[in-house]
Formats: sequence, C-alpha cells, structure tokens
Amino acid sequence: MQQPSLKSYTYGEDLNFPLQALNGGRRTDRGRSSQGHFRHWLLILTMLTFSICHLEAQTGGGGAFTGTVTDSTGAVVANAAVTARNVETGVETSRPTSSAGIYQIGPLIIGTYSVTVSAQGFETFKQEGLVINENQVFGLNPILRV
Repeated sequence: MQQPSLKSYTYGEDLNFPLQALNGGRRTDRGRSSQGHFRHWLLILTMLTFSICHLEAQTGGGGAFTGTVTDSTGAVVANAAVTARNVETGVETSRPTSSAGIYQIGPLIIGTYSVTVSAQGFETFKQEGLVINENQVFGLNPILRV
C-alpha cells in the first residue's frame, strides 16, 4: 500500500486539485479560482456596507426639545408658542404648550438652535446656542417673566 504524498501548495495554485481528481477531473468551483470567490464576496460585502450606511443616513439622527413652560411663580403657561430655529438653515419649527404647559418639538436635524417662547402678557424668552446631537432629547424648561 502506498502512502499518500503530501504536496505543498503555493499562492495562486489551484487548491481544488485533490477534489478534481475525485470528481473525474471536473472543477468543483465551476471555473472560479479561490481569488475569484474572494473578489466576489468582497464586492457583495462592500455593496452591503454602503447600502446600510445610506439607509442609516436617511432614517436616523433626529433630536428634540421638550420641557414645561412656567411663569415666575411656578404656575404653568398654557398655549405659549415655543419656536426652535436652526441657526445654520434658518428653518423654524413651532409648537404650542399643552394645558399643562408641556411642549415637545421634534424630530429636529442635528445642529445649533435658538429657542424662543412667547405668550400673551409675558416677556419673550430666548435662549441661543443650544446644540442638538443625534437622537438627543434636550430638556429646556423656560420661565416667563411678566
């Protein structure tokens, strides 16, 4: 009985040779080399990575402002107009406060904002330089003065 011979393979050689011998001489990889398979899977992985990044860029990242508007005595201010203005784009988003003085403005794109709150009989409240980051809910509880 003969001992099987061990053969060392070099890079780029057809590693399917032993399988070809068992398969009647036919290639088992349908004509592709191992480098071809690697390139094929690398291309698929690259395309998948870019498509996931593209989806994330379109769906995620919004932030919000939320809080309660009160007067100097601590009483809630209903129907106050709360406006968030994106400093970079100039886009304004406004919401009224509820009967409990609560407001929420969102989703907002990432950026720097100024927030103004106005209500009849009160001075206008303004806060600038508020930064909204990805998926951040920024708590702001304005106090209005008479």
